[in-house]
Amino acid sequence: MKTTLKLASVLFFASLVFACSVKEEEEQTRDYSNDSFYYYGYEDRIIQVEIVMDKILIKFSSDTNKEQILALISGADSLTLISRAYWYEGPLRYAALESKDGKQISQETLTSLKKRDEIMSVTYMHRYNGKLSGIMDDFCVKLKGSTSYEQLKKLAEKNGCKIGGRDSFVNNQYTLYVPKTSELNAMQMANKFYETKLFAFAEANFIVLNAIQQP
Repeated sequence: MKTTLKLASVLFFASLVFACSVKEEEEQTRDYSNDSFYYYGYEDRIIQVEIVMDKILIKFSSDTNKEQILALISGADSLTLISRAYWYEGPLRYAALESKDGKQISQETLTSLKKRDEIMSVTYMHRYNGKLSGIMDDFCVKLKGSTSYEQLKKLAEKNGCKIGGRDSFVNNQYTLYVPKTSELNAMQMANKFYETKLFAFAEANFIVLNAIQQP
């Protein structure tokens, strides 16, 4: 009887180890680049969004001037500026573009734009509750009480993200930047960070199209 119980305990332990290893492998091999349609809202609520693939949001470097932005827009044969949807004052430099024929903007076009030095990020736009929005190249996280800065630093390095700095008003809140070479956009990266359970929240920064006004 004791031998049977001992064998059962060994088998249970082995199956538990196997299950944990499988779960860990799933987390390591998960393709977050396909998780394009959601982000986490209040109280872990998953917010589903629609990708609008005939419209993109471009973020420019802070030293890009109005003339450079407009020159790039006019030089993009297949794209046109969404009415008044650009900003060039202060440190913010954005432009929202759409395809002239209403067809999907190709990944090749996005890749080509990302190669330009003055462009920091290029992402497809999203629609939620009838409003268009675009994702920037940064997201904010707030560390849980049990999470150390070293854990954040290690996770950022693993995913190629740069820690921009700590929030001056909110304790343990940091901004991270996603490189334009990453396969993940800021929303996907924020999801990935949040699902580690190390953070109270992880949220990408959005630009709502109706809020973009030409200065």
